[in-house]
Amino acid sequence: MKKLKIAFQGEYGAFSEQAAIAYFGKNCIPVPRENFKDVFEDVVQQRTAFGIIPIENSVFGSVHQNFDLLQEFSLYIVGELKLRIKMNLMVLPGTVLRDVRHVYSHPQGLGQSDKFLRNLKNVSLHPFYDTAGAAKMISLEQKNDSAAIASEQAATHYGLTILKKSIETDHRNFTRFLVLSSKTIQPKFNAKTSLIFATKHIPGSLVYCLSSFAERSIN
Repeated sequence: MKKLKIAFQGEYGAFSEQAAIAYFGKNCIPVPRENFKDVFEDVVQQRTAFGIIPIENSVFGSVHQNFDLLQEFSLYIVGELKLRIKMNLMVLPGTVLRDVRHVYSHPQGLGQSDKFLRNLKNVSLHPFYDTAGAAKMISLEQKNDSAAIASEQAATHYGLTILKKSIETDHRNFTRFLVLSSKTIQPKFNAKTSLIFATKHIPGSLVYCLSSFAERSIN
């Protein structure tokens, strides 16, 4: 059976890669991309069979860029997955917590770990383009005064040691991912339907649109 290529934003070890494997199984081929737009373009050009993107987090809310990209590109949402997000503090082997002066992660990784980070003394926080990318950078540059916040898979992939596990402030931390395709897929069961629409800038316009669902007993 041919393995499916799945585009995701980030480096190997990113939470989006975990989501791809959780949804499609270990026989898929996750394909890392630098940014979300690259994921959409891969699917449109059929360089990959599917793409997977985060759309909202239970703590930090919506990923607004991906809502905009859903409007820009003519793709279909053919699946979704909720993934439990566990943030971990990782360092080069031999580094201990008192050595850490810099912490790197995606802004959401830093934000979701804010309570833990507030208790660290004399440590600078550095937003990075990707959680796993931060782990990769520390490994490649051998930064023994620095730590990354990322997944356990990222620590394993880049040879880092986890100093503290599950440092996220809210342990009910989930991210919802969407699976994108250039083709429609007939659902095998009752499925969600996602709509993006705009209204005129007049009083009651949104209520008028939503009332169409209520009148037809659509949740």
